[in-house]
Amino acid sequence: MSKYLASEMCQTMNTHWGIGKDDFCYLSPKEVIEDLMNCRKVGFNLLLNIGLTASGKIPTYEYAVLQRVGDWVDMYADVIYYAKPSKVRGGKKDFVLALNDKLYLCIFGLPADGDHNVVLAGGDTIFRSFSNIDKTPKNIKWIDNNEQLEFTINAKDNFLTVKTTAFPYGTNYVVRIAEVDF
Repeated sequence: MSKYLASEMCQTMNTHWGIGKDDFCYLSPKEVIEDLMNCRKVGFNLLLNIGLTASGKIPTYEYAVLQRVGDWVDMYADVIYYAKPSKVRGGKKDFVLALNDKLYLCIFGLPADGDHNVVLAGGDTIFRSFSNIDKTPKNIKWIDNNEQLEFTINAKDNFLTVKTTAFPYGTNYVVRIAEVDF
């Protein structure tokens, strides 16, 4: 595969390049995932700086964040590593990547499903729309659990609307990715 990336975003885990012994302002796994996906949206790499200790070890908090982000990347590895920006456009933060003959809807900010007494935001269905889609999908499913998603297509206006579902209780992947088959 030829390299197409022309740029990268350089980010540090805290407010220093290198280690900041008394710096308590570190990125969360959510922030790193969002930064990574914002880079992928435009075809950038993410260069994430971590500060090693004097003995060459990764500090405990940074290690934990990298571990959680790595768990997330493992779920979506092919999309993260190989998919490219698409001409299909989403609303707000949502965007679309393309790989082979499939599209991947990258959806931000979904709520968790569950009773209002046990989740911060209700698990209501949220409709997400995408423009510039020039083919009719056969099916759309979440990659993480293969759940089929309902959708409508307005072929005349090249407009796709997907009925997303909330995260299952106890789950929040920050950015959830749905695969579109044609």
